[in-house]
Amino acid sequence: VHGNSLQFAMSKEGTIRFLNLLNLTKSAIFCRTMPLQKAKIVQFIKTHKKTICLSIGDGANDVGMIQEANVGIGLFGKEGTQAVQASDYAIREFKFKKIISNPW
Repeated sequence: VHGNSLQFAMSKEGTIRFLNLLNLTKSAIFCRTMPLQKAKIVQFIKTHKKTICLSIGDGANDVGMIQEANVGIGLFGKEGTQAVQASDYAIREFKFKKIISNPW
């Protein structure tokens, strides 16, 4: 889900459609979102789906999302250690990060 799409998906008009879509999935990956959107989407999913959320981030812009999740994972990276400091678990090396990074 792209950041611009989240504004509609989390609006009053888009909530039901978005939840129907989420109910078809076992997991979701969000990209190109603003830091506040990251935290809000985790909160939205926790509230509406009543499920456990895991968030993974590597920078200061991911701190809110990591803290909002039930389980937060911080990656040591070039962006500093803020994500690691805010996380429940930290990963020093993430070999597959390149594979799951946004190819678009």
